[in-house]
Amino acid sequence: MNHYPADLAEIVFEKLPVRDIRNFDMDVLSDLLETAYFASLCTEEAQPISCTLTFIDPESPDPGPLRKLDPDHWRCVELDDPIPLNVNNLVKLARAADQASSHLAVFHGDGNELFIWGMIDQANRYRSYLDLETDAGADVPGYFNVVISGIGSILVYKNYTLVGSIRRNIIARRGYNVMEIGPIGNIFQTSILDYINDVRSSLGEAIFDKRKHWRNTLGWNWTSSLRRILINIQAHHKGGSLLIIPHGEPQPYKDLNIKYGIRYDRLSEALNGLAEASIMRSDADEEIHSQYLPTDRKHMPVLLHLDIVLEGAHEAHRQSELTGCIRFISALSRVDGLVLLDGKLCVRGFGVEINSDEYLDNVYLAGDTNGSEQFLSKLDFNHFGTRHRSMMRFCQKNPGSVGFVVSQDDDIRAVTREGERLIVWENIEVQLT
Repeated sequence: MNHYPADLAEIVFEKLPVRDIRNFDMDVLSDLLETAYFASLCTEEAQPISCTLTFIDPESPDPGPLRKLDPDHWRCVELDDPIPLNVNNLVKLARAADQASSHLAVFHGDGNELFIWGMIDQANRYRSYLDLETDAGADVPGYFNVVISGIGSILVYKNYTLVGSIRRNIIARRGYNVMEIGPIGNIFQTSILDYINDVRSSLGEAIFDKRKHWRNTLGWNWTSSLRRILINIQAHHKGGSLLIIPHGEPQPYKDLNIKYGIRYDRLSEALNGLAEASIMRSDADEEIHSQYLPTDRKHMPVLLHLDIVLEGAHEAHRQSELTGCIRFISALSRVDGLVLLDGKLCVRGFGVEINSDEYLDNVYLAGDTNGSEQFLSKLDFNHFGTRHRSMMRFCQKNPGSVGFVVSQDDDIRAVTREGERLIVWENIEVQLT
């Protein structure tokens, strides 16, 4: 069944604060989403269109003066003359509104005609938070955002929550969280527990167990790092593949031709270092808040204050190191062949080819995150390209391995074996939703 932007509008309209938007109705929303969708099918100087449209009232763009206390708070930059929002104008202006730096400000008139009335700066914080590059989100302008993310692909966000999306002819409310739930999440739990135990052993139980949330926090650190690698591969618009095999098991290597063998363990080291620095900084901060701030004690040990400063700086350096590792690994995918990682997210090679050519007749498309049997749909193995088929063959032959394939049109699919079935997930969740 084919879906259209008008179908997405019906879903989004139910979830938006329509009562807060003056003279807003379904026709306005449908027109906006259709314009964005058709613009996404165009190119400008042979380049595809990508930009973010912020639906924001020009009569009251800023939510309040208190927000201006932040030096990096966004600002609206008005055009001298608003221009009609149509496909041609949007395609032209999109080049000036890079998603990492700015949004286009749009609204509607009394006659429901849409127009572009300005631009919004400082969008880097919003984008960085969506892409998991930072833990601190920024205030989000406007009532909602419409993101043109690729050819025939638009997403609608309310603040940082994905309300709905359409990719070519398929509507999705949100992606499958396969990295934390279901068969793939279960496979990753072994690696995540090893990571948690390494940090706990390094710091000691007394410090680690003071706060119960550290296990969940470290689990998120691990999976978000993998998400960020995929986001960066996607941003290259060249396609690429990641293959994750169980740590320490030699058997899978027999089916691989590793053109460029390396041993890059720094991502694992950065994850451990970041966790240790965060916990130590938090521990010193908690000591100050519990033993000094609520009391009449007028003096605090200088070394305790120094601990917070040093651990905070160490934490920032580790965060920067982690970002560098993620970008290093994602760039390896630009060479023909896949990037090979083990369960500790250590790179074992790139430009890797899979030595297998058998036909598979047990490939299924998942209809939910868990890959539940009642929601599986049989797939034609030959429907997929070489990159996907080789990944499927490997994962079928090597249970416990997980493959991620990013196509050149930015689709991301996840593959693993569950029982006797080879299951494929489309529309997986990588960005914050």
